[in-house]
Parts: sequence; structure tokens; C-alpha cells
Amino acid sequence: MASPYTLGMAAAAGFGAALVLAVGGLGLSAMIAVPLGAFVFSMLGAFFLFMLASMRRMNTETIILGGIALLFLSQSLLSLIQFRNLPCKRRNACMKSVALALAAALVSSPPDGGRSYGEDAEFRQGRQHGV
Repeated sequence: MASPYTLGMAAAAGFGAALVLAVGGLGLSAMIAVPLGAFVFSMLGAFFLFMLASMRRMNTETIILGGIALLFLSQSLLSLIQFRNLPCKRRNACMKSVALALAAALVSSPPDGGRSYGEDAEFRQGRQHGV
């Protein structure tokens, strides 16, 4: 259960690598700066989880939830970096496509837990005919 992906270490490393690329490598070559940024940010994430684990009355579930929170925070910051580094014309198109995708997902999501209406009707019809 406590893998680097679940605890947010991989996402923190990805965010660190993207941040270093976005700021220009901090004067280092990309071969050095990207792994260094990934390492530093994964260690910051590990330090956050270590501090969370060292608090009193923290059980395993709370630490895993803290890691999942770190995962979502790192992923959202990575998306922000990617969005901010798009050219302005592409950024406007990207915002429109994200808004349309979210609206389409909201409108077209079936209320029965993932099956579409056609699949549900076919399932019921097959059940009635003994298939």
C-alpha cells in the first residue's frame, strides 16, 4: 500500500523536475539539474511525510492519506507549471477545451455507476431471455 506512487514521492519528483525545467535549470546543464530537482523535491515530500508520521496519534491510514494529499498537490502544481508555460494562444484554446471536457463529463455521466443506458437495457433484455 505504501508505494512511492501512493505516498506522492513520484509526483513530487516529477514536479521538481518540471519546476527546474521551467526556471531554466538554475545555471546547470539539464543532465544535472533535472535529476537534482527531482531528488530534492522527493526528499521534501519524504520530509513532509516523516513529520506527519512523527506526530502523536498518527496511524498508518493518516500517513497514507497525507501521501495521497501530497500526490494531488504535486500533480496540480505540475499541471499549473505546464499550463503557465504554454504560449498565450494555446493557453486560451487549452482553457476552452478543458471547460468543454468538464462540461461534457458532467452532462454525459450516467447516474447508474458507469453503465450507459443502452448497455443497461441490453443487460436487462438478455437477463429476461435467459441469456
